[in-house]
This record gives sequence, C-alpha cells and structure tokens, in this order.
Amino acid sequence: AALGSVEDSPLVVYGCELRGDGSIGGFRHEAYDGRNFLSLDKERETWVAADDVAQITKQKWDAERSIAQYWKGYLEGTCVEWLQKYLEYRKETLQRTGQGRTVPTDWPSGDGLTTLSCQVHGFYPCYVAVVWLRKGVAVPQETIHWAVVPSGDGTYQTRAIIEIDPSKEMDYTCCVEHPSLVEDLRVAWSEGTGLGWAEGLGGGWGH
Repeated sequence: AALGSVEDSPLVVYGCELRGDGSIGGFRHEAYDGRNFLSLDKERETWVAADDVAQITKQKWDAERSIAQYWKGYLEGTCVEWLQKYLEYRKETLQRTGQGRTVPTDWPSGDGLTTLSCQVHGFYPCYVAVVWLRKGVAVPQETIHWAVVPSGDGTYQTRAIIEIDPSKEMDYTCCVEHPSLVEDLRVAWSEGTGLGWAEGLGGGWGH
C-alpha cells in the first residue's frame, strides 16, 4: 500500500509505502519545467541533483541537514502512520459492509447462444482482473469486461460476460485476480443451475 501527494510550482512528488513484510519505504522528488531536478536520498539524508543546475540547490540543502532529516522523519513516521490508519479504516469498513462475492449466472441470448456473466462485488481496492476460462484456458478475446464501479459502501464491483454455444461442452470457469487473494479465485459455472458460489482465498472475500 502507498500514500502520496503532488504539489505545484515546482512539482514535488512524495509518498510512503508499507510493504507486505512490514518494511517501509519513502521518496521525495522535485521537478522544474517537466524535468527531474532534485531527489532525496533518505538513507544518507542527502540530496541527489539531476543536473548541473540542481547542484546549487543540492549544496545549499545538504548544508542545512535539517531539511533532509525533516523529510526522512515525515516519510518514515507521519506518512506511514496515516497510511496505517487508512488501511485499518478500510479493513473495518470491509468487515462492516460484508465480504466479496463472485457469482456466475447465465441467461439465453440471441442466435441460440447462452450468455454467462460473472459478477464480482464487495472487493477493495478497485484493482481486479476477471476473465472466463474454457477448459482451464483464459479466453480474454471472447470476454466482455464491464467497468469497475463503486458499490456505494466503500467497495467495488464489476462483471465479465461471455457468449457460449450451449450445444457444446460446458466447461467454463470464472477466474478472479485481486490483491487480497493468496491465489486466483476460480468459480465454475454450474450447468443446469446457472449459479455458483465459492469461498474466497484471501482477505476481503467470502461466501
């Protein structure tokens, strides 16, 4: 997870990162006229100049070590603390609003084909990949993806649709990739019932 900000005139981009293993990271970059200018070497508490013009500012800021020390303290302290609070808030929100679900359904479409729809909802963050598999092989060219949209409760939803010939072998599975999953979530379409449920493999999913 990461938290960052962008300032105007000059362009200053900074942020912090909280990794899965508990380690943290942070950065601060400054640019003028769309070009890199100065960046913070957080570990050495010094500044790195992108060109000769930036050397003047580098030398000035290196002489005032309190500037680098301030940013190091902010990126490793305040920024990470806010990020942890944000993540905890999101976790509590998910617990209150319910778990993610994956629902394959079907209905007849034109030309004798059947439309399979895999709806995925209740997940956070919004980054997700949903695709239909035929006999275990992804068929992205045949999959129609709906946009990921907010559900109104702090989570997101989307769906993937595919048209199939019901007279042929019906071995279709909805495959979901999401940061909260330890491994891909695969839900087989149940022929005849047109509905399938599966328990998630990671945080933010359930049945």
